[in-house]
Amino acid sequence: MAYTSGSAITAADYNSFYNDVKDIYGDSNSNATSDAALIFGYGETMLGATVSAGDTITAAHWNNLVKMIHRCADHQGTSITLGGGHSTDVVSAGDTISPIANLASSITSIRTNKLNADASNLTTDSQDSATYSNAWAGGIVRTHTLTWSSYNDLRYFFNQGGKIQHSFATANSSGSAQDEEWADLITKTGTITFGINSISRSGSIAINTSAAGFTAINGSTSEQTVFKAFADSSPYTGNFVEVTYTLNSATTPSAITVKTKFTDAHSAQTGNFTGGGLGSAPNEGQGWTGEDSVTIDITSTTSTVRANGTFINSAAPSASGAAWTGS
Repeated sequence: MAYTSGSAITAADYNSFYNDVKDIYGDSNSNATSDAALIFGYGETMLGATVSAGDTITAAHWNNLVKMIHRCADHQGTSITLGGGHSTDVVSAGDTISPIANLASSITSIRTNKLNADASNLTTDSQDSATYSNAWAGGIVRTHTLTWSSYNDLRYFFNQGGKIQHSFATANSSGSAQDEEWADLITKTGTITFGINSISRSGSIAINTSAAGFTAINGSTSEQTVFKAFADSSPYTGNFVEVTYTLNSATTPSAITVKTKFTDAHSAQTGNFTGGGLGSAPNEGQGWTGEDSVTIDITSTTSTVRANGTFINSAAPSASGAAWTGS
């Protein structure tokens, strides 16, 4: 590349810088489906444009380029040493333009840190929260759908540092061993956070199954488990919390149907009446099943975290179809 002091800057040199920044600030991979490509692009409107051979590369070209680099760095929390700023010019019209110090290294930094987002540039939106307060003994499921305006908007949401979060809470325990074990499991699960290529939980429970972010589930319309954890105390170790996602398209999904599942797989006690009380004739010798219902209230909450900076931001997805099923 001829971008050195004393050399004339060529259209090819400038366009290479510009397109490297476009990969991050704008989008060079519209509707990309491969994991390697879909994770590039914040989807913001580019400042300026590429140039043609023979065109004069002006102060405005350089100022626009540098502003976009600063905007990406500010969003990410990436430290760069580069003149100008997100709204400040680095050169003035009529100046003799020398090579801009640290330009190439600054571009490399924002590309390396493209999936980072500084916490100060993020906000949280509640999408769905509901409590199941009836007794149940098999399983209950909370279902709702998160919808973006397009597949690219879904990509931009995640690429800008957006995440889907699930948290749970309990209340009004009867004090039974079953209720107390559900309270323990939910406390130990904590908050589940699903991003572009990662998933985590803030609690201490061992994770049985997980999917490492959107790139792990993209390409299928099957219901996929993104998180599953089992209770850790006998005889309730068959009970589990599970979160599943279903995409509305295998190629360009714009909606995710979320199910948070609470399954009571503990086998109810069984036996035969042997006399006395309810076991006296005519019941003596007859089979019985001990009901072991869950009576504790369970609240399931889904939130989304999205970028809300001045220059890099996304709209929250819409939530619909919320309902409890099961018993």
